[in-house]
Amino acid sequence: MTARILLGMLTPSSNTTLEPVTTAMIAGVPQASAHFGRFRVTEIALSDAALGQFDDSEILRAAELLAHARVHVIGWSGTSAGWRGFDADQRLCERIT
Repeated sequence: MTARILLGMLTPSSNTTLEPVTTAMIAGVPQASAHFGRFRVTEIALSDAALGQFDDSEILRAAELLAHARVHVIGWSGTSAGWRGFDADQRLCERIT
C-alpha cells in the first residue's frame, strides 16, 4: 500500500476558491489529501488594517492545528500576504517550522 501524503494548507477565511481548486489539483493523486486551516481575513487591501490581518499570531494558530493532524507539509495558500515581502514570508516559515 502506498503511504498517504497529507498536505496542510493555510487559507484566508474569506477565500472560497482555494479549497476546491486544491482538491481538483490533487484529484489525480489518490494517496494525497489536502487539509485546510483557516485564519481571519475579511478585507483585501493595502491599508494598515487589512495588512494587519496577516499578523503571524493567527496564522501560527492555524498552522498549529494543522500540525495536530500530522500533515507532512504546511503550505501557504494565498497571495495577499506576499504584499508584506519575502522577509515576512521567511520569518513565518521559520516560526512554523
